[in-house]
Amino acid sequence: MKLSGVLTIVAVLLASACSPEPPVDKLSRELGGLRGQLLVPAADGYVRNGVGSTIRLKDGRLMHLVTRHRARARVSPDHWPSDIAALYSSDEGATWTRPRTMFPGNGGGSTQPGLARMKSGELAVTYSRIFGPDKAHKVFRWSADEGQTWSAEIPMGPADGYWTAAHDRLVVLSSGRLVTPLHMKLSVTPEQVATRVAWSDDNGRSWTVSPQALTVEAMIPAYAARKTTQAKGSFWEASIVERKDGSLLMLGRTYAGSLYATTSTDGGASWTAPKPTSLYTGASPGRVERLPGPDGLLVVIWNRCCLDPGSALLGRRLTLSAAVSRDGGETWDGARDIEAIAPVGRVEYPSILVSGGKAFITYRAQGRSLPPQGSQEYLAVLPLSWFDVQGQWHRPETAVEPVLPSPASRP
Repeated sequence: MKLSGVLTIVAVLLASACSPEPPVDKLSRELGGLRGQLLVPAADGYVRNGVGSTIRLKDGRLMHLVTRHRARARVSPDHWPSDIAALYSSDEGATWTRPRTMFPGNGGGSTQPGLARMKSGELAVTYSRIFGPDKAHKVFRWSADEGQTWSAEIPMGPADGYWTAAHDRLVVLSSGRLVTPLHMKLSVTPEQVATRVAWSDDNGRSWTVSPQALTVEAMIPAYAARKTTQAKGSFWEASIVERKDGSLLMLGRTYAGSLYATTSTDGGASWTAPKPTSLYTGASPGRVERLPGPDGLLVVIWNRCCLDPGSALLGRRLTLSAAVSRDGGETWDGARDIEAIAPVGRVEYPSILVSGGKAFITYRAQGRSLPPQGSQEYLAVLPLSWFDVQGQWHRPETAVEPVLPSPASRP
């Protein structure tokens, strides 16, 4: 071999040996190890990252929108200046581009994106514009070129007051109607939040908001009795899914110790009174989705651990779990943990995209290794069979009493 060839090989080996190791995810290690991969770190001046939404583009790529906050002193983290950034994956979520701002906050807040594919084939997005504890509104935009350009912002609710919604909540019904829950403040101090539902039958160009305000007055007594409690019974950060029979189920966050459920049989125009479910949790939201298939299986992702009336959030958010329902949300079973962390942080605010036989689940995580109120976003990719292990594999057989030989036939 020529000397030049040897030198080239040596140079390559030295470069490999000297290459820096991938950065250690200190937060994941602190929390005891996370199933999900780090998707959006706290970096580039953005301290708080999370509450995103994912969609598959027509060319097969995944596009993810995520909220990124910059810290501001003496301001609630929910009201820190924020932008919505986009990142893309061409390999089913294994690797991603760097986040690039798509919807800037322009000094205020652009947050809580929700993506959907309309029946027209266009992309749809909703997000919140938050300006303070008593002023916010939800907007809609559409794109005919897979998110390269977007329409102007279209208001989804009244311009005055506080009207917003959690991320990843835009639903396209089988009829083509768009529906999304909006929550609005009945009072600011003490804070009380109610949910009203908005819908559109013209691909988001105009919106109607139901006059019905849904709230849950019930609160866990030990939590309501705390002198530091600055809230009243509420129903907010809700999630809607269309059931197999065409009716709608909505699950919402409360102070009552569980998610509450309400249903609609007229496309979201009117709803039943919310009632408690067996999905116990603190003041934390869940995300409900219908899995493909003829049985109409529903899956919910929520924080099932741990109730704590002494906590400001009525719970510790130490697990992110999934359960399934075979009866349209009347009952839930088969609970499994997507994440279960050490009690030094929290995991919260899941989103889910079901596509290609997999669930792409994003969520944010917090811990002491990040700046105060800081968070990072993670992605877990699971096969759909993961959610219903008991239903698929636990098939107990009827016990048959063994036939023993008669005493006369025994040797």
